[in-house]
Amino acid sequence: MATDFLTDLAPLPDPAGPRRHSISEVGTYLQCPRRWYYKYRLGLPDPPGPEAQRGIAFHQVVEAFYTGQPLPDMPEDLAAGWQVFHAEIARRVRPLPGWTERWIDFTLAGIPFRGRIDVVDDQLTIRDTKTKKRRPTQEEVNDSLQLTAYWAAVRQVLGDRPKAVAWDLLIWTKTPQATTYLADRTERDVARLEHIVEQVLDAADRGYWWRHWGCLGCATCPYRGRCVEEGD
Repeated sequence: MATDFLTDLAPLPDPAGPRRHSISEVGTYLQCPRRWYYKYRLGLPDPPGPEAQRGIAFHQVVEAFYTGQPLPDMPEDLAAGWQVFHAEIARRVRPLPGWTERWIDFTLAGIPFRGRIDVVDDQLTIRDTKTKKRRPTQEEVNDSLQLTAYWAAVRQVLGDRPKAVAWDLLIWTKTPQATTYLADRTERDVARLEHIVEQVLDAADRGYWWRHWGCLGCATCPYRGRCVEEGD
C-alpha cells in the first residue's frame, strides 16, 4: 500500500542476516503445522481469498484517509462499508505521525520479528483494522496474540507503554456495522506470547509438521489437495 512516510519506514532485513519471523507465521503453525510447512518452509504461494482481498482493499481506503491522501475508487459495497466505518470510528481517530501502516522490527524472547502496525493514535492506542463477517467476542480480542505482539513492538520502538490495544471492526452484515473492541496488555501477556513463540519455532525447527485435519481453515486451505494426496 502506498504511504506518505516511506523514508521513515524500517529498512528491509539484510538477506544475509537472521530471518525475521512474523506473528502470522506463529498463528499459521498454531492453526495447522503442515500449512506452516508448505508456506514457510517450502515457500509455496498462499494467495488471499475473496474475503481477504476485500479486507486488503478496505485497508487501502482506511490508510488513505489516515494519511490525508485521496480515497481510492470503491465498489458500491466497499463504499457503503466505508461510510459506516468513517462515521463510527475513523473520523475520531488521530494517528500518531508516521504510525499508519508502518513496518517495524522488534524481538520476542530474543527472536527477531517484523510486523506491520495499522495505526497508533495520539493516545498511544494500537489500533488494528479488521473486516469480519460476524461480530467477535471480547475474549477473542483479549486473547489475540497479534495484538500482544504489536503492544510489545510499539513499546520497544517508542520506549513508552502503549495505553491500550484495539480492534476497529467493519462487520460485513447485510447492513454494515462498525465497532471498536478495546483491551489491555501487560508484561504477563508478553511473557505468555514469548513462551508460545519459543515452543512454536522450536517445534517447527524439529520438523513437527503434522496435519491438523478439520481445522477451521482446512476447507479453504490452498494446500488441501496436496495435503490429502500426501497423506501421512
